[in-house]
Amino acid sequence: MRFEKLGNITEIIGGNPAPKGDDAFGAEGLPFVKMKDLGRYHLTNNLIEIENRVSNKVAKSNRLKTIKKGSILLPRSGSVALNHRAILGVDAYMVSHICALEIKNPNLLANEYLYYYLTTINFSSITKKTTGLDAITFQDLAQVIIPVPDYPYQLHIANLLSKAENLISQRKQSIALLDEFLKSTFLEMFGDPVKYEKGFVKCRFGDFVDKIIAGSSYGGEQKEYLNEDELGVLKVSAVTWGVFSVCP
Repeated sequence: MRFEKLGNITEIIGGNPAPKGDDAFGAEGLPFVKMKDLGRYHLTNNLIEIENRVSNKVAKSNRLKTIKKGSILLPRSGSVALNHRAILGVDAYMVSHICALEIKNPNLLANEYLYYYLTTINFSSITKKTTGLDAITFQDLAQVIIPVPDYPYQLHIANLLSKAENLISQRKQSIALLDEFLKSTFLEMFGDPVKYEKGFVKCRFGDFVDKIIAGSSYGGEQKEYLNEDELGVLKVSAVTWGVFSVCP
C-alpha cells in the first residue's frame, strides 16, 4: 500500500461558463454537463443522461474544453457539500462549477477504484469562500491523500462496490415501482380525492375533530389551544407537534 497526492496521480481539469444565447444549446454536438446532471443520481459510475448539447460551432466560439469519457466529476463550487460523484460515460463539456479528474497512468490506478474512494471523502472540510460561494481550490484538491493498493486489489475492491451499487440501484427502482403501484391502486379503488370522485365531499377540520391542541416550542412551557372559531383553519405558530382528538 502506498499513498499519493491526488495532484500527482490525476490531472485536475476545470470547466467553462455555460454558453449564452438562444442558440447556445441544441440537439447536436457533445453533451454539456451542468450541476443538475451531476446531481441527478448523486453517485453514478456511468453518467450518460445529460440534458443539454453544444454544437461544435458554439463550443469553438466559447473555447469549451472537451472532458474525456471516464473522467471522474465532482462539484468544485456552490454545491461542494452535496458530495456528488460521477464517472463520465461520454466525451462532454462541463460547467465551471464542476471539475474533472483524469488519471495520469491507468495502468497503475483503476478509474473505478478512485471513484469509489472519492465517494467516502467529504470535501466540505477543504472549501473556501470565493465570490460568496463555497469552493475548492485546485491547489487544495491536489493535496488530498489517496491510498493506492496493488492494482489487482484495486480492481477487486471496485468490482465488489460496483455490484453493491447495482443492487442498491435495483432496490431503489423496485421501491419506486411499488410506490407507483400503491398510488394507482388507491386511485382505482377510491378515485382522485382532489377531483372529489366516487362520492368524496369537502369538509373542514372542525367538522370531524373535537379540538386541536398544539404543543409548545422545544424547551417552552406554553401551550396554545385553538378556539371554536379557529377550528378547521390551521394557524399554529412556533410549534413542533400537534395532537388531534377525533370526534366520537
